Amino acid sequence: MTGVFEKMVVGWNGSDSSRRALQWALAHADGIPLVVVHVVPGRARSSDGLPAGGQLIEARAQLLEATDDIRERHPELRLTTVTVQGDPLEELDDYVAAGTLTVVGARTRGRPGRWSFGGRLAGQPGAGAVAVIPDEYGASERSGVIVGVDGSATSIDAIAIAADEAKRSGEAVTLVHAWEPPSLWESAYDEHAEGIGMVEEMHRQILDDALAFANALDAAPRGRLEQGGAAEVLLAESRDASVLVIGSHGRSRVARFLLGSVSQDVLLAVTTPTIIVRPDQ
Repeated sequence: MTGVFEKMVVGWNGSDSSRRALQWALAHADGIPLVVVHVVPGRARSSDGLPAGGQLIEARAQLLEATDDIRERHPELRLTTVTVQGDPLEELDDYVAAGTLTVVGARTRGRPGRWSFGGRLAGQPGAGAVAVIPDEYGASERSGVIVGVDGSATSIDAIAIAADEAKRSGEAVTLVHAWEPPSLWESAYDEHAEGIGMVEEMHRQILDDALAFANALDAAPRGRLEQGGAAEVLLAESRDASVLVIGSHGRSRVARFLLGSVSQDVLLAVTTPTIIVRPDQ
């Protein structure tokens, strides 16, 4: 991913999910700097005001042990490590910026609640992109790059990322646009079907515009216009893909501390490494 990103950051806590995130990042770094960040939850200072160094020293030693083997196997890798103490979401969000891909793991089996750490990080305000790597990564052969498009600025950025990944991997890139007929359709036409056909054509134009942009990037894209809920369509289309790329908010005016409904629903059931593009304004 050297064409789009200038740096890759991996959130690390020693768990299996963070190890998968690091494994995915190593396969995609392609010469760009890689920073592994271990955030130890808690306050940076103890109750008596002194630096809370014991936990940091232990965490630092564990991180260095985990990365020493990587340095030996990849001497060409520009790898640095950071160990800090604080709130993991706040500390890692400091690394999410334009030109940076931040990679985190996701525990997708038996996950409680409606939010994951990756979803919360992707939903923060500010530019950059977050890759969420699920349990299923590496469990089976995958191929193809899927990108969700809806005509928004973040989906245009998603196309650029997907095109770059397709060039890196040599895999095909497919642009997917999902649409649904309005729940209450009022039309000047006598025939309901004619009105729905017009709506479908408007959505087809969104896909065609996205395909034109991807072609300008020499991505040789395929296009799929599918009727149905966006999250359901994207999950189905990306089930066997290598990576799914989507925007975090799309066209909605959701408050910046929330992840868009489509990307949230995708992450709740994700089985494919998924890159969420955050809006830059």
